Amino acid sequence: MIKRLTERLTRSARDLVGEVVRRVSGRDVGTFVRDYISQEASQLALFEAGGRPPALTSALEQVSDDPDIAGFSAAAENGIPLPAIPEMSQVWGALGLAQVNTMREGEGPAQFTAAAEQIRDAIAG
Repeated sequence: MIKRLTERLTRSARDLVGEVVRRVSGRDVGTFVRDYISQEASQLALFEAGGRPPALTSALEQVSDDPDIAGFSAAAENGIPLPAIPEMSQVWGALGLAQVNTMREGEGPAQFTAAAEQIRDAIAG
């Protein structure tokens, strides 16, 4: 099954998501991740289908000549995972708005300074 699915993953990312949902529905997601998503060939197929950086180090190393992947990899080397807690919505909302406003209006430093103040205020209560 993995080989057949991997061969079919050259379609668009939207088709890929549909394929994954159809195959996982009614099955144990953990088994699917263990048996499919965690495989090097699958990680490479996901990269080819949608440009997603592979999560598996051995697959990531194989596509590191891509300048975007190399940039993300360099940024991630010293990265610290963010907590997946509801309170992070205070951060993502302000940060997302700053990004949109920067694209629309420019003035990036002012937008992000305002976002930082908003985040600090929200965290302080």
